[in-house]
Amino acid sequence: MRNLIVIVCLASLWGTRAILPGNWHPYPNEMGPGKATQASFQVGDAERRDEMFVGIALSGGGSRAANFGAAVLLELRKLGVLDDVDFLSSVSGGTLPAAYFSLEGYEYFTLTGFRKITFTEDELKDRFMTNFQMRYVGRWFFPWNILRYWLTNFTRTEIMYDVFDANLFHGATFADLNQKHPKLLISASEMGDPKQFVFADESFQRIGSDLSTYRLSVAVTASAAVPGFYHTVALQDHHNQHAPYLHLSDAAVMDNLGLLTLLEVLQRSLQQKTYAFPRGCVLISIDATPNFSDWDDERDDNRVFPDDYIIDRNASTAVDFILLHQRKETLQKLGMSHETIDVTAFSEFHILPDSPNSPTCHFWHIALRHIPKTGDLGKALTRIPTELNIRRQQQEALFQAAGQLVLQGWQKGASDWFLQRTKSKGNE
Repeated sequence: MRNLIVIVCLASLWGTRAILPGNWHPYPNEMGPGKATQASFQVGDAERRDEMFVGIALSGGGSRAANFGAAVLLELRKLGVLDDVDFLSSVSGGTLPAAYFSLEGYEYFTLTGFRKITFTEDELKDRFMTNFQMRYVGRWFFPWNILRYWLTNFTRTEIMYDVFDANLFHGATFADLNQKHPKLLISASEMGDPKQFVFADESFQRIGSDLSTYRLSVAVTASAAVPGFYHTVALQDHHNQHAPYLHLSDAAVMDNLGLLTLLEVLQRSLQQKTYAFPRGCVLISIDATPNFSDWDDERDDNRVFPDDYIIDRNASTAVDFILLHQRKETLQKLGMSHETIDVTAFSEFHILPDSPNSPTCHFWHIALRHIPKTGDLGKALTRIPTELNIRRQQQEALFQAAGQLVLQGWQKGASDWFLQRTKSKGNE
């Protein structure tokens, strides 16, 4: 009987790839080089064709950011703007809709047959209503995860890979990104001496790795791996024997708006012999930073069941507060003053901040904080915490806010920025 128990245990470990000793992290970054992907800083022929730059940055903020980002992208698609976008930059919760859009048309197998990802309102509302937190907690109790977590170097962060794969990405890699869609740049933070890390061909080439075989679910998890809640995501640097691993965590450590990555794309473009965008430049920020209310004053308990028993909402709210200062600094780089950040939706800035002769760029700030807190919609928005779960009424409020903010910005002048581009496309 004892021998039978030992055999069963060994078989379980073997079936879960959890054999000791050894490194059994799932989905490691393979040694490269690999084929080019749709995740790159390179300004190619597709981006140069109309000589105008349009970039969209999606902020962090858990399921609030995921649903608001998805809703804004849908509104921009209705206006025809999404077809003109060259680059998508995303961080943390905003990475979910950015990656999902970038996989539009991706075919995957289910028990009922093959399906394709479609970027429609019904599908997005269904997908992003998922309680990722509870599904994450539930997977903790899968027997193979218990064995892997306690007996190997498998981390709780890696459980989230499978949650995102099962509910959104279905095993897709960077090679599966839609070639007809904008280039996708997912950001995380490289720990140690903190700096930004972007999941791009150029970044993986520096560490001797192949991005095309890397799973999107891992990059998305790294971008949203809030320190304290999740372990860091390890990447092997195949070129560095002395420091062979990078450790990545939530992108918010460096930039919770995703705008710095787009600025890097533009600044790199100026290094080319001929500036690629003489007809203009537009940056759009989808900013899910919340307006804060005094909703905690309604209760004397520090925890609410079941939410605070899974994720400490006090901690997530504190992180939101901490990021406000960083947010202001980033937006000021894009021409906004301290006084106008949460008032106006438009500004202009020089691509090289210390060079007034460098090209200028229009900036459109689509921000939840532009919805007044005094109305019913504003009050509803203040009560959506930063977590990977959302309720139906909260989702509807975010979609309503997206429609309202995009329409206001479009009517107040954003439409004029795209008029020249539309004309040039009509003359091609």
